[in-house]
Amino acid sequence: MNINKPLEILGHVSWLWASSPLHRNWPVSLFAINVLPAIRANQYALLTRDNYPVAYCSWANLSLENEIKYLNDVTSLVAEDWTSGDRKWFIDWIAPFGDNGALYKYMRKKFPDELFRAIRVDP
Repeated sequence: MNINKPLEILGHVSWLWASSPLHRNWPVSLFAINVLPAIRANQYALLTRDNYPVAYCSWANLSLENEIKYLNDVTSLVAEDWTSGDRKWFIDWIAPFGDNGALYKYMRKKFPDELFRAIRVDP
């Protein structure tokens, strides 16, 4: 892997966070909790158009125990939790420029037979 690739991904995701009305006022600590583990575990999708990021989502594969922990406190996940089981949870879904449909189609193609769970939070 190109050493700059993770930094490039972080830059793209941070730009999308800043462009999202839901995410832009969230603290940097949530960015670290929600984005860094996804990139390390390669559990994210980043869509670009003309080399610019337009949509991003991340997911965690949680154990039942970590799923319960997450439902009680969405800031509770640590890096190990992201790969602790087979219960897929969308952690972030960001498409501030109207690319929800493209991200949805991408994820349906990538995981045609998988069940994902999601909750929307505004910390």
